[in-house]
Amino acid sequence: MLTNTRSIHYGLALLLALASKAALSGDTPVCPNPAPPACEEARSALGAAERAVEAAAAKLSLWTTAADALKQARTAFLGGDYAAAMRAARTATEQAQLGVAQTRYPTFDMPKL
Repeated sequence: MLTNTRSIHYGLALLLALASKAALSGDTPVCPNPAPPACEEARSALGAAERAVEAAAAKLSLWTTAADALKQARTAFLGGDYAAAMRAARTATEQAQLGVAQTRYPTFDMPKL
């Protein structure tokens, strides 16, 4: 039973990773010319978040909160709200890193009811 449960979990994680990659694919947006001072900092944070989310997806450990925060960061950046983009990008990076870190925790068997 445990093997089947793990297979299902891995399958679901793979589907989530593929769906997130498809939804989040695209190049990091560029700053307008002339760029506001915060634009490059937000763009850098967005790029770091994209790399962190991709790394988590590749390890089948992407949390939905990371994917959602990355979407919010991209939307805020494209809307010119660079402060909100930086906040959301940092959240996405942190959540993606926590998802990867969680894979290093020991697994446990579900209690039998």
